[in-house]
Amino acid sequence: MNPINTGRFIRIQRKKLNLSQLKLSEMLCVEPQTVSKWERGLGMPDYDNVDKLIEIFGCTLSDILDPTFDESEEVKEEEPAKEEAVTNLPVLVDIIDNKHDEKKSFKLFDFLSKKKISSLLEKMFGYEYSNMYNEKFLFKNVHKKRSQEEYETVLTQGMFKNKIGHSVVGIEAPWLYMRLFFFMLLCTGIAFTVAIVGNPMPFIMIGSLCTILPLMMFLFESNFSRNLSIIDVLKLFVIGGLGSIGLTLLLSLLYLPADSGLSIVLLAPLLEEICKAIIVVAFVSKIRPTNMLTGLLIGFSVGAGFTFFENIQYGFDGALDSPVESILTTVFRVIPDLIMGHHYWTAIFGAVYVLFKKKTSFDIEELLQWRVVVALLFSMLLHVMWNAAAVMDIVVLPSIMRILVYVLSVGSLVVLINI
Repeated sequence: MNPINTGRFIRIQRKKLNLSQLKLSEMLCVEPQTVSKWERGLGMPDYDNVDKLIEIFGCTLSDILDPTFDESEEVKEEEPAKEEAVTNLPVLVDIIDNKHDEKKSFKLFDFLSKKKISSLLEKMFGYEYSNMYNEKFLFKNVHKKRSQEEYETVLTQGMFKNKIGHSVVGIEAPWLYMRLFFFMLLCTGIAFTVAIVGNPMPFIMIGSLCTILPLMMFLFESNFSRNLSIIDVLKLFVIGGLGSIGLTLLLSLLYLPADSGLSIVLLAPLLEEICKAIIVVAFVSKIRPTNMLTGLLIGFSVGAGFTFFENIQYGFDGALDSPVESILTTVFRVIPDLIMGHHYWTAIFGAVYVLFKKKTSFDIEELLQWRVVVALLFSMLLHVMWNAAAVMDIVVLPSIMRILVYVLSVGSLVVLINI
């Protein structure tokens, strides 16, 4: 079952009957945007609508779910409605009511030419930067009071009756992530008090989760397919994090000693990114996601697990010297995790890998296609730049490199979500 082929079939049959998208939507009792999403391969009709389509088109179930095409059939793409933004993440269009407010748009890339960004993405990947990911989506109704049922609905997303699969549905903007963030800040503050007294371990544990856990929840809520549950995400976090760190430690025995400058700046980042990529590929092969956001969530969760266990290690090493050293180590590692780190870099690879993956099963040729390789090399570059900035003793240059890593880490995820 391929949503793109099904969408093409619906478009061909609709045109054969000289029906507009509006007319067909009225016959099906759905919104015109829903038909548009089907035809663009961004969603699948539910069972009731499939039955109606069979009746309207005079076809069979297999014709819709597994269509075959005559190559001589050419269908001219319809121009999207002016009020409908061109995006491969239609849930965002639903959230912001198909309107794009320039005054409220995300400003991270405003110092660059948006036309150049769009043109570059279209030439390289065939996707357009739509600039839809804005603060109205990020913080819409975050402070609205929620019922217990609403909490349960979010937390059971991807489970039982709330497992929607590959259908595209309009959902509200994520909000639980912000409540989790404030809760984690409160717990970190309490743990900090305990650390001052002389026991830094609670602060190391809770502080290491303070930023990455809410970010992971944000991406979990934003995954419009709802095909991963919170339990799945936690498995990715723990098993993926431990697996990638274990694989890294195992393979690290084959290269230069840890105190080598070359190891710290170059070899360690390259090895760590490769090991995390291997774990992501393994999980993608098992989960078989069909949308980029799920790939991004898989990569982010694996990277977040790596970040957490690595922060625990550094914090514990600091605790062997003194509680103050442990607190400072944890603080200076956790704060940057908000805008860069293993979770961001692995998410970039996971998103691009799924975005250009055509088969659900593992295929080495898809893994080695140039776009995926470029994504992995880009993640490695960000990691190398960050490590190099830590050991450099040149005025201003380390700070410039760190800022560049911040901007590229956050910016890459913003662009990926936009396309």
